[in-house]
Amino acid sequence: MRVGLQINRFDYPGGVDRIGQDIKQVAVAAEDAGLDSIWVMDHFFQLPAIGDYTDPMLEAYTTLGYLAGVTNKVTLGTMVTGVIYREPAVLINAVTSLDVLSGGRAYLGIGAGWNDQEAKAWDYSTHFTRSASSA
Repeated sequence: MRVGLQINRFDYPGGVDRIGQDIKQVAVAAEDAGLDSIWVMDHFFQLPAIGDYTDPMLEAYTTLGYLAGVTNKVTLGTMVTGVIYREPAVLINAVTSLDVLSGGRAYLGIGAGWNDQEAKAWDYSTHFTRSASSA
């Protein structure tokens, strides 16, 4: 059996000035404890079931790149990447770069991008419709 850690909150007691140090400490401890993987959410706002939408939320692939640099063995991925959040070529480039730079430790989890609040806030609800109709 393989066990992983999902990091779904970034509101650590030290505040936003210490998020990097705090997430590094969590990731290194997880790896040292023998966990197989570390996962982050691909959201722009905190989910209401977990915290307040104004709580800190880090960009997924930047965070995974940082975690790749502070760990050596754990695999890294998103739970899951919203398919509407990035153009396909940008997403594939981000995941491929993560995989190359981490020595083959990247997972790609991909999903529908169900969060209406995010889609509306960034106007993703009509993004691909416009792109397809102008092609």
